[in-house]
Amino acid sequence: MDSNEHNRVRLWSVPRRTVIAVALAVFWLPFYEALVHGQITPVITCILALGIGRRPFLRGFLVGLAAALKSPFAIMIPFISISFGWRALLGCIAGASLALIHPPLFLEYLDLLANLAERPYGDIGLVRWLGLEVCLPLTMAVCLIASIRWRETEASYMAVIAAVVIGTALWFHSYTPLVLPVIYFVNKAVDRYWK
Repeated sequence: MDSNEHNRVRLWSVPRRTVIAVALAVFWLPFYEALVHGQITPVITCILALGIGRRPFLRGFLVGLAAALKSPFAIMIPFISISFGWRALLGCIAGASLALIHPPLFLEYLDLLANLAERPYGDIGLVRWLGLEVCLPLTMAVCLIASIRWRETEASYMAVIAAVVIGTALWFHSYTPLVLPVIYFVNKAVDRYWK
């Protein structure tokens, strides 16, 4: 290979992780549905993405903020605290305390979630198939296992996000935050098996 050819290859060389992340994010259909319907899940996805690789307090604060914006993400708080320690718990409490600005809105959403889980809709989700009384304990069990098994790692954070999203999603756009663990675990698999 001559020097011109070598430079050209280096010029167009893009890390596999970046290509995979961009491709998955660009073609993630729940994201588009959330935008079309004016949902807050893209904002929550960005907030959770900001928590990747952060110190425990900031990660906890961002999880608490996500929980303040959409109550099903409050399920993450005890498990992020188990996995990342007391600083993460303090951050979660600080972020979630923003829900106290208007508590009835937060509580009404919890009531709405229970009511909607019982109604017949065409969207996919474990809540619709198994019911809320099965999904919530199952989600919490998976979160507990992940937070203990992968303590203080990104895998723990991603597994808890995935479990909460899959275990509480009622509409297709609710799967928007699932893009984060999908990108993470696909990149891990590619790094491991594609050398």
